[in-house]
Order: sequence, then structure tokens, then C-alpha cells
Amino acid sequence: MQWSTPQRFSWLRLIFKQGVPDSIDDLKIVFRHSQNTNCQNRKMAVVNDRTIDIHCDTCQFQELVFSGAALVDLCRVHISGGRNVALKQPTSQRSNYSDNVCNEMCSLSGNAVDGNTDSNLYSRSCTHTDIREARPWWRLEFTHPKVVTKVALYNRHRKLVVWCGGGSVVVRLL
Repeated sequence: MQWSTPQRFSWLRLIFKQGVPDSIDDLKIVFRHSQNTNCQNRKMAVVNDRTIDIHCDTCQFQELVFSGAALVDLCRVHISGGRNVALKQPTSQRSNYSDNVCNEMCSLSGNAVDGNTDSNLYSRSCTHTDIREARPWWRLEFTHPKVVTKVALYNRHRKLVVWCGGGSVVVRLL
């Protein structure tokens, strides 16, 4: 596949005619732009018996080349440019966290969609509800309808503690 201008890549979906072949691990993916780049930090996720998603570190490319025995049964390819449709969209949450190091500005709901994936709350890149909140929630509202194919959550970290658990993600039409 070839494009006239550089494209961004984050993941692709491969759908096979007869099922995901045993030779899928031998599938080679090369991104061509000013230089050839292989799929870095490749992760595969089985969607169903005929479909897999392949995630790579985001890169720019103008041509995407597949090779390997797995291509014999390939039926369809979907490619995502990794555009974050949540970026700068309106958000809200039940409460804001603050402590002796940082006031509520560190934990605003909009921090979650500012494009910064730094996991340090004190860099004002995370959202955080008050720790005493019995039923915390965070909400994202799109100003226009969007097609959502993937939800990526970046968790807050502090020293060796992971600050997430017992939550759920709900996507609904309003």
C-alpha cells in the first residue's frame, strides 16, 4: 500500500478468510518513508478466530509492505493513524483531588485529554478524583459524533503504587 504523503500509524487489523494462520508470527511488516522501519514493539491481540490486531510504536510512513506465508489467507486490512479523537474534548468528574504538594489544578478532568501521557499527577497531566469520594466518575463528551475503535487509558503512577482498580469503561450513545 502506498500514499502520496506521510501517514501516522499505531495499529492495524488483519482479517483472514479461513482463520488466523499458524504462520502469523512470521508476518513481516515494513514501514517505508525516508528509511525502512520495522514494526517496533509489536504486540498482537486476537479479536476472534479470523481477526487479529497488531500494535506497533507510532511512526510515519508512506508505504506499508507485508510479507510472509500468512498473506495467502489475508482477506481485509484496516489501518489506524492513531488520531486521538478525545483530545481537548469537554470533560467532567465528580470531584478533584488536592494535597499539600498540589492544589486542585493538578487533578482537573481536562488533564486526561490534554495529549500529555506523563503518569505523574504533579506535572498536571493526570485527572484524579478526591480520595474520599465514595462513587467517583469521570466523563468525556464529544462535541460531534465520533467513531471510536479503541480506548487507551494511561494510569497514574506514584513510586511503586499503581493508582487504578475496580473501575469500568462505559461507552454509550446519548
